[in-house]
Formats: sequence, C-alpha cells, structure tokens
Amino acid sequence: MKVSLFISALFITFLTYSQSTIGNIDFEDGNFNNWTIINGTVLLPSGHGARPFLFSSFGAINGSNYNTASHFIINTQQNDPNVPLVKTLCPFTGSNSVRLGDLNGGAEATRIERIVSVNTTDTLLDFFFAIVMQDPAHPQHEQPYVFIEVYDSSQGALTLIDSIFILGGDSILIPDTNTSSYKYVDWSHKQFNLSQYSGQNILLRITNADCGYSAHSGRLYLDFSMNPKRRFLSLGLCFPGDIVSFRGSNYNSQGVFRDTTYTGMNIDSIFTLVLTESYQEPIGPSLTSFDICSPPNYTINCNVVNPGKTSTQYNWVVNGVVVQSGLSSSINHTTSTVDTLYCEVTAYSSSCSITEYSDTVIVDPFISLPSVNLSLLGSDLLASVSGGIPRYYYFWKVNFSTLSVTDSILSPTLNGNYYVTITDANGCKTIDSLMGYSSGIDELTGDLNFNFYPNPATNSIYLQLNGEQGTIKILDAQGKLIQTNTVNRDGELNIEDLDKGAYLIRFISEEDKVIIKKLLVD
Repeated sequence: MKVSLFISALFITFLTYSQSTIGNIDFEDGNFNNWTIINGTVLLPSGHGARPFLFSSFGAINGSNYNTASHFIINTQQNDPNVPLVKTLCPFTGSNSVRLGDLNGGAEATRIERIVSVNTTDTLLDFFFAIVMQDPAHPQHEQPYVFIEVYDSSQGALTLIDSIFILGGDSILIPDTNTSSYKYVDWSHKQFNLSQYSGQNILLRITNADCGYSAHSGRLYLDFSMNPKRRFLSLGLCFPGDIVSFRGSNYNSQGVFRDTTYTGMNIDSIFTLVLTESYQEPIGPSLTSFDICSPPNYTINCNVVNPGKTSTQYNWVVNGVVVQSGLSSSINHTTSTVDTLYCEVTAYSSSCSITEYSDTVIVDPFISLPSVNLSLLGSDLLASVSGGIPRYYYFWKVNFSTLSVTDSILSPTLNGNYYVTITDANGCKTIDSLMGYSSGIDELTGDLNFNFYPNPATNSIYLQLNGEQGTIKILDAQGKLIQTNTVNRDGELNIEDLDKGAYLIRFISEEDKVIIKKLLVD
C-alpha cells in the first residue's frame, strides 16, 4: 500500500532588510565604492588547508564582461546560466547585487572586503546570498567553496566574530535535477549580531573559489542591508486547497502581499509575504527491472512518474532499515537472507516536499531455479524440467527459427540444431540444446514400403502399409503434433478435423524406421 505525506515548509521566522546608513555596503551605488576588490588563486602547494587562497592582484578581471568578470554588479534580473532556478539579482533588497566568480573554472578565487565602523544604529549585519557551484567530489581542500567572514579589527589583529563556510560537497547544497554536475543554495537570509562591537571597527571579507584542479567553478550572489525596517516571509502552497495565514488574512494563490504598520504618520515596518505554488503531482514510485532469478545479487530500480521539480531523494529500506540514501534511483543488493525491500521517495519542489512509498518486493537467495535436459524419446525430442516453480512454458527453435510447439515433446521434421527454453511461474529461464539432430529421412525412405492417397485430400486418406505396422503422426508445418494413430493394416484414416494447408505424415515402423511424406489438405 502506498502512503503519501505532504509537508508544508512554512518558515515562520521573519526575515528582514532595509537600506543601510553605511555607504554602499549594499552596492546601490552600482559599483564597488568603499570595497577592496581582490583576485587570487587556489592553485597552492600540496598540504594547504581547507580554505586555500593565494593573493594575485587587486581589481576586477574583465569587469565589464558578464561571462568572464571576476567581480560583477548585477542590476537586472536574470537566471543563472547553469541553474536557472536561481535568480542573479536578490529579489528581497534593492536594485543591485554582487556576483563573485565568473562562468568558468580556472582555479580562480575572488574576494571583496571592507572595514565598517559599527555604531548604535547599525548593529545587525543583515544579508542575503545564493550559491551555484559544481561538486566534483574532490578532497575537501580542493573543492570549490564560499567563505563569508566577519572579523573584529579594532585592536589591529583580526579576531573572527562569525562566518559561513560552504564547500562543494556540503549537504546544504541542493542538486540541480537538470544539470547533474551543479548544486545550489537559493536566496537565503543571514544575520550577524554586532551589538557588542558598537563603536568598534569590523572587517567584512567575502571569498568565492573554484576547485583546486582548475576545471570546476563556483559563483556567489550577495546583497547586504543593515538595521532592518522591512520584514520578509517566504512560504509555499504545497497542494491544491492549501491556505496560508499572514497578518490576519488568508491566502490560497501565489503572489506578493504586503502589510504596512505606522508610528503616528510615519511608516514603522513593511511586512512582505512572497507566496509560491509548489504543487507536486503524485510521485508514483514503483520497483522495476527486478530479476528474482539472479541470487544472491540483485539490481533493483525505482521508477517515478513525477520527479520533484527541485530534487528527488531515494531512501532504500531493507527489512525496515534505511541502507542507502541519496539521488540514486537504483540499488545493488547482495544478500544471504530472505529480505523485504522497498523505496521511500521524497520529491522536493521549492519550499514543499512529498513522500511516497513504492511497492515491496521479497528477495530470496534460496529460490529454486529451473533446469532442463533435452534428450531423444524414440524419434521425438523430450524436454525434462527439474527445479523452479510450475507451471512451465516451452519455447522451441530449430536452427534459430522459432517453432509453434509449446509442449514438452517435439516431433522433429528437419535436420539441424534444436533449442528449448523453459520459463517457470517466477519468470526464471533455462535453456538446453541438441546439436546435429538427424531425422534419418533420406536413408530410410527406401526401406519402408509406405504410401497413401489421395493427395491432396479432403476428409480422409487411404493407407497402403504393404505389411508394415507402426505409428502414424501428423504434424503441421511448424512441427506441432496434430494426430497420432496406431496402424497395423491398410485402410482409411480420417482427417476431417484438419484445416486446409500443408502437413507432414511421419510413419514410424515397429523397427523404429521412419519415413516422412507431405500431405496437402483442400
């Protein structure tokens, strides 16, 4: 039984921002006034730490070229070229944001920094950031990274106050479903409380770096504000009929909604709700490509009808315990016990997620597998099956041409190589062959004085045995047995049940001599 769980990710903490009293901390001048622009590299000697950076120059490289600029002021809303879900311009602040890092790799490291004097009206460092970077699964000290640092610089020496450090392999990064090599953090909010540093100087340092092998890139999008007077709330509508309450009102459709409060005639705060529809269709997970006939090694795939718009997580559960988690929709499972197995699938779409469960399968390494032995039974072929689970299904071929016979016994009509494939009730297959079979028709035709007439015939034929006794078998053109008759004298043989067409009459004498002749039925 499949169970679905809908989770509404309602972030009820208010996020806040406003314009700063500190000159151009939010890049609203449209340039890097009051900021120091630094370029570096992460191509360092071996043994360096997890945050490599080597100074190379001051100033932006290709500052006016969007694709190759090391430092770039974003003033128009665009989508990141690798992860279009991420907007390049902060949607919650003013008209400008900054991007550190270009669209290429190259072991580049970009940095901006500035000294800020903290006063009583600017004690809350408030900012938004978004990250797009590749995760090449390098050693930690060679991964792309983002490092946002705040230092107390009032005493001359730098003392770290707070920081954010994100590597290419960190779990905070969400894999992009369209470009498997990229991960991202969508626009997120952060605050550092600097109230205890009022009247002192702090250093802001922001670094973005590629990987240490020159091939994988990372980009940081950033915007600052200080001393907030606006409050921001981002919520998602996770399924049809979902309702969100905000500032005393209920909302059930996406949009941007605001509520303003006043102190006298002056605006005190502006509350903004950004509501998005993150509807996720039922995932519909089911286990496919499961071969129970290959113990003890099984490869099992989980197919989903509707993956998550943001990402899809697969938790593989064996005997009630999660044994594999991640983005892989398949599992390679080796066992020496009878196990029950299913997949728990969570689809993420913006701020919402849905969890559903696949069907459950049982893997049995002790399953009985069928085997077949193909042997001669007189002039016929017999497929003897052992093991497996009845019922058995028979598929015959001669010289790689498929025959219509579906029984365990085949009466051959041609010389050559015969093959039989057996499939049991579990779908497990086995095959055997008899190579170089000879019906003996050519050498035995002259030894038996057997004939019949008329030919073509309609309802009956008259047999001329000339003293021979034995068995007559009538087969269709594919070798399927239609009639068997024991005969000991000349006489009429009824064929009125035969459809029009070509047949083979096989006469087998008591001395196991064989002759085959063609019969046409009108």
